[in-house]
Amino acid sequence: MRGAAKNLECVPLIPERWDDFATLFGPKGACAGCWCMYWRLKRSDFVRGKGDGNRDAMRDLVQAALLPAFSGT
Repeated sequence: MRGAAKNLECVPLIPERWDDFATLFGPKGACAGCWCMYWRLKRSDFVRGKGDGNRDAMRDLVQAALLPAFSGT
């Protein structure tokens, strides 16, 4: 594992890389359905969207061609 970081590549999450992102997060959306939406939503909206809702919301951001880290939400 020590040399693994040498091969790490960080790339923007764009529509063409959605499948890579979904593979990384797995079927449950990483942290119990988060899909990286925790920081982007009010808590009540985040909790209500856990799982499929948060995945769909993140996919909408990606499809809108916004870089999620700079989406302004």
